[in-house]
Amino acid sequence: EDKNFDEVVKLRGPVIYQNLYLYLMQQQVMSRPLSTMDKNCRVYRIAMVHVGHPACGMNAAARGFVGVCVSKGYEAVFIYDSWKGLINDKVKRVEWNNVHHWTSAGGSFIGTSWETAVEVGMLQIARKLDEHNISGLIIVGGFEAFQSAYEIHQKRKIYPELCIPVNVIPACIANNVPGVSLSLGCDTSINQICKACDELKRSAFSIQKCVTVVEVGGENCGFLATLSAIASGADHAFIKEEEFTI
Repeated sequence: EDKNFDEVVKLRGPVIYQNLYLYLMQQQVMSRPLSTMDKNCRVYRIAMVHVGHPACGMNAAARGFVGVCVSKGYEAVFIYDSWKGLINDKVKRVEWNNVHHWTSAGGSFIGTSWETAVEVGMLQIARKLDEHNISGLIIVGGFEAFQSAYEIHQKRKIYPELCIPVNVIPACIANNVPGVSLSLGCDTSINQICKACDELKRSAFSIQKCVTVVEVGGENCGFLATLSAIASGADHAFIKEEEFTI
């Protein structure tokens, strides 16, 4: 009767509230001209770089990043081809019109690499971040992204240019990023594994006394093996976290 819709949304939990906020923000970006966005704040130059294996959701994260920057009046910048791209000055400012169609595309349109920040050269990275006037850094990727952020944090006393806000958006099919429960792309990979297992079951049912062994990725993390085994109805899952004698 009171039509207190905001309170109803909050009662549904923080996840629903946050998702609704992000949706409304994206609608605001798409429906309003750029000239009417918030221009009263300081113009921060925020950069995004992809590090590690490509994963589903990387492009969607890049799209959302640009949407947030545009709505807040910040300047969104992409670093193409990961850390080596930064050293080679592959840094480009982007607008909403450049990324609005990136929602469902997999992989990484801006390029990614497995090399961490230290492997490429921390001194060069620090100099280039300062040269391009980067106010903040968003790193999207798997364990290599987490490791790069940690390396940047460790080198701040040596290189003052690295004393900027650094955030990591976990995007990894193996879901092996420390400190997070889910990564972008891991749900898609589990779905693909289950589809493959369903096809294998059809062949296995026609053969008696047959054991089908399915090997999945994940490196030293048993997330993919465990969840896909449960979802596909496997008899057992052998993972790195537990000793097995096969």
